[in-house]
Amino acid sequence: MTDDTYLEQIDWERGGPELYRVRHEVFVREQQVPEELEQDDRDPLSHHVLARDAQGRPVATGRLLPDGHIGRLAVLAPWRGRGLGRRVLLKLLLLARERNMERVELNAQFQALDFYRELGFEPFGEEFMEAGIRHRAMALSLAGPVPLTGYLRVRDALLTLGQELWRSLEFYLPVVEPRLLDDQDWLALLGRRLNARPRLQVRLLLPRAEQWRRDCPRLGQLLQTLPTRLELRTLSPEAIQERAQGLQGFAIFDKGPLLHLSDPCRLVGQLHLRGGPLTRDLLGLFAESWEKGGEDMELRRLGI
Repeated sequence: MTDDTYLEQIDWERGGPELYRVRHEVFVREQQVPEELEQDDRDPLSHHVLARDAQGRPVATGRLLPDGHIGRLAVLAPWRGRGLGRRVLLKLLLLARERNMERVELNAQFQALDFYRELGFEPFGEEFMEAGIRHRAMALSLAGPVPLTGYLRVRDALLTLGQELWRSLEFYLPVVEPRLLDDQDWLALLGRRLNARPRLQVRLLLPRAEQWRRDCPRLGQLLQTLPTRLELRTLSPEAIQERAQGLQGFAIFDKGPLLHLSDPCRLVGQLHLRGGPLTRDLLGLFAESWEKGGEDMELRRLGI
């Protein structure tokens, strides 16, 4: 199933009715939260994220308060189980990073504790009741990495960060991982960003095409569609082995946020929202490998 959802930052004055429509359905109708408790005077002060489907209808929300509290994360029932809540939360973390927040907190419903733990949130304090529902306070330091394990979590991070792409993407993958290299939604988003941003530079360093072309037809189609916009060079086995980091995978967005795969075969890694020394090291590795990377003759024969 394809995912045509789109996340946008929106203020309460412009998006209040749509934001409240989702929240009312989830909190008031489903969870029986009193309507007078669902809205408060902090909505006009908050930064909101709204997810829309392909028809532009609101399907998920979340908000970030000026003091770093995240709340009102809600996904309509038909859209659950697709990673949309995780993408809204990641987008809120990006907004917090842009505002130089060092830490974010939230009040998690008990049934959602594991969801937040997966992204690095840690509980603190005692259990408490809010609107008749058991809660626990949780916090995440934005100075540290956000853990990402497994295809769906890595994919959701790619989709969230990819939607923010403005200037450059360095994508380095020393192993063939068809779930990432042929993901329909990720490649479609990449194509849209390239068409919308004429100056966007996307460079890929991958194994030889003979290792992935059969299992990744969508990537081949995108390369054929945008041959002058999507740059590809082949990683040599020697270049991969020269440095220990050569066996790792990574994607660096606009020279800042880093999706780092310490084990690309099992898709185990971390998201570094602020970049930092590791990002600089991997940018250096990418530059060296790019200079040593060669043209793939198989793709050349295909006119790519």
